[in-house]
Amino acid sequence: MPKSIDARGFDERDRIYAVLRVVALAATVSYALVSLPAGEMRMHVLWASGGFVVYSFAAYMVGWPLIRLSDKTRFYVSVAGFDLVYCVLLLVLTGGATSPFYRALYVWIAMFAFFFGRKAGLRASLAALAVSLGLYLYDGVLPDPWVFMVQAGGMVMHGPLIGALADRERKRSTDLRLARDRLDEANRRLLEEKSQRIQVEKLSSLGLLAAGVAHEINNPLSGVLGCVKALRDGQVAPERREQYFDTVRDGLDRIGQTVRGLLDYARQRPVQSVRVEVRELMEASVRLVHPALHKKRIECDLEVEPERFHVFADRSQLMQVMVNLLLNAVEASEPDTRITLGCEAAPGGFAVLKVRDRGAGIPDEILGRICDPFFTTKAEGQGTGLGLSVSLGIVRNHGGDLQFEAAPGGGTLVHLRLPEDADARSAAGR
Repeated sequence: MPKSIDARGFDERDRIYAVLRVVALAATVSYALVSLPAGEMRMHVLWASGGFVVYSFAAYMVGWPLIRLSDKTRFYVSVAGFDLVYCVLLLVLTGGATSPFYRALYVWIAMFAFFFGRKAGLRASLAALAVSLGLYLYDGVLPDPWVFMVQAGGMVMHGPLIGALADRERKRSTDLRLARDRLDEANRRLLEEKSQRIQVEKLSSLGLLAAGVAHEINNPLSGVLGCVKALRDGQVAPERREQYFDTVRDGLDRIGQTVRGLLDYARQRPVQSVRVEVRELMEASVRLVHPALHKKRIECDLEVEPERFHVFADRSQLMQVMVNLLLNAVEASEPDTRITLGCEAAPGGFAVLKVRDRGAGIPDEILGRICDPFFTTKAEGQGTGLGLSVSLGIVRNHGGDLQFEAAPGGGTLVHLRLPEDADARSAAGR
């Protein structure tokens, strides 16, 4: 269909109407070629069909682009008027009231009723009945009463019945469209709420990190201030000035790295899945939770080779999951223990990131509930109960999964399964 038609709101109903016109024309021409003997009547039918093609083409190619969408009814009324004139001409040229093409009036009624509905279908039936009666008068013959009654009854029933069916289908389509719009709106709100939950949980985690981050900044800042004061007061021998400048630079780099990591974690941005290097992500997450690790004197072992494992995910959201798992591991661990981070390949194009603590483990009776929204074993005011629920939602949105099990020798082992590329993620989505 030409772009000019589509741009003017050429919908499914318009396409069906156009197809019906083509089918009616094809049936007329086929009947003329197959059933009518070669001669004047056949030529009349073919010439009339050619006229139908010409004015139909002009209507759709010229008339349609000139109207506004609100004038669609006027367009179809005009086309229906031309179609009725065509039917009358065809009948006059092929025998009048006794023409073998009298069924064209039924087709015209059906198309009019299809587009305009039950009441318009009744008007079309009465108009076609008037045409049929007029043809009898034009021919100067009286129809057989019984034949005419059957013909009239068929016409009068034809339009309203098809119009009623069209109205019912139109109402069903409207209801479905409204239901789809409501569903789209509900999905949009659900996505917004999910995004808000993710951000709320991220801010909650930031609150846990804040004190430790302040400590991470204050220590090098104190050293920097001390060096600057010594340099300003001239207390540093010339041969040691470069060493003091190096200390200042290292302290500022450490502060900048801490602040950048915190901002990168806290920033809310559109979801964008990219290829993420696993060890680099783990190192960045460990730097964020380092104050919590240091406070309990917990060592974190990264048993992942650089550049070996990658996953396809949104880095910010995946970092949120990793930080949350690490904070849970720190909280579950006793002082002077170790947390181990690892990764291994899994079938189907997946990588499994592992977080193991050496705490008391998760009791069997709550193992199946730990990812439920608002479920927490922490004291009131110390947790939202959304951390693992949000983390599970993020992972599953990436085509992965999150599983917990008792680790050999004690503690908890978390399996974070994620696709290594976009193809694996698409396959997991199916």
